[in-house]
Amino acid sequence: MAIPIQFSKARAQELIDCIANGAPIRSSDERGWTLADFLHVRGAFYLAAMSFGLAGRANDAQEHKEARWQAVKADVEHADRWFAERTKDILEKTYDERFEVVHKAILSIREDGEPEVTPNSGFRGPV
Repeated sequence: MAIPIQFSKARAQELIDCIANGAPIRSSDERGWTLADFLHVRGAFYLAAMSFGLAGRANDAQEHKEARWQAVKADVEHADRWFAERTKDILEKTYDERFEVVHKAILSIREDGEPEVTPNSGFRGPV
């Protein structure tokens, strides 16, 4: 499936400013959220999440920066999928079978590249 995109530098800057200042994020269309809005917001938040994992690494050698970027990218993508799947569970009315209202876990990528979930609390059964 191909996804049509419409990237706006002005919209991206607006989102950066909203995130930096804790301001509300609104749809760019008065009729409601569009695919372009969703992709812009996801991209801005993805970058913000990545920056948490890369904080304090400005002086790393270039090869270390690239390796760190790849590791953080894998972790953030794993967390991204986890949140998307749990939100889907809510829509499908299956969340409550598996989790408490709030659950906590450590999400990581194993050395073999597979995602791992280590439950801390709020799980009603196996992962």
